[in-house]
Amino acid sequence: MPMENKDNYFTQLKDELIDYGKTRVDLAKITTYEKTARITAYIFAFLLFCFLLFLTLIMLSFTAAHYFSTITGSTIYGFAIVAVIDCCLLLLFWIFRKTLIEKPVTNAVIKLLFENETDEQDTQS
Repeated sequence: MPMENKDNYFTQLKDELIDYGKTRVDLAKITTYEKTARITAYIFAFLLFCFLLFLTLIMLSFTAAHYFSTITGSTIYGFAIVAVIDCCLLLLFWIFRKTLIEKPVTNAVIKLLFENETDEQDTQS
């Protein structure tokens, strides 16, 4: 009789361990899906912001070009002045791209990836 209880106990324990393992795998999948969705949403929002900023800069450039055209009296000179200004802005952007874009985006993605882990550690402490 005691042997049957031990066999039953170990069978039940084995089944519970298998269920626990499956639950942990499912939790890992759900966590991965959540993080992927957050990062995808962040990237989409960032790209949308960049696109709108690009459109705004184009409109401002055309406005400035027409303004400089009326001041100089020549359409070519007005657009050339704006082209030089845009090239200078592009050069500045290229020089400071790591501090303006790469580091903040990298930090934001890392923060999104480890957001739940820090919340869990705070609640356990």
